[in-house]
Amino acid sequence: MNKLNILLLMLLMVPVFTFLLFSKENTGTVVYLHEQTKTARSNQEHFNQFAATGNVIIDFYADWCTSCVTIDHEIFSQPLILDALKNFILLRVNMTNNTDYDAELLKKLQVIGPPTLLLFKPGDKKPAVTIIGETTASEFKKSIRAVTD
Repeated sequence: MNKLNILLLMLLMVPVFTFLLFSKENTGTVVYLHEQTKTARSNQEHFNQFAATGNVIIDFYADWCTSCVTIDHEIFSQPLILDALKNFILLRVNMTNNTDYDAELLKKLQVIGPPTLLLFKPGDKKPAVTIIGETTASEFKKSIRAVTD
């Protein structure tokens, strides 16, 4: 690994570790992949960083997706779900603009479109659980258990 790659990795790690260090112990970590970080390399680096530290959920959503809005309101807002997610890192990928980058990311991860949730065990490169479309809170909690047990 050359010096430039090491420097870039360190620069990416500082905000992540700072956030993890100062985040509340009883809540999970939510990371939104913003437009400025949308490159295949940066997202792969983000995923690799987080996958090494624990369970990861990648949430593909869009503002125009009614099922995504339902999942936000009926699942991600429930205290029991939030408690179950405290040991997860939630990577949220906003697909609202449906850009070429979005299409490339969907293809790379073999996702058809939002809403899709990919649940990964620590260190895994392939999801342990894939949820496509709407789901219930109880089904989502079972999926979380499948990853953590």
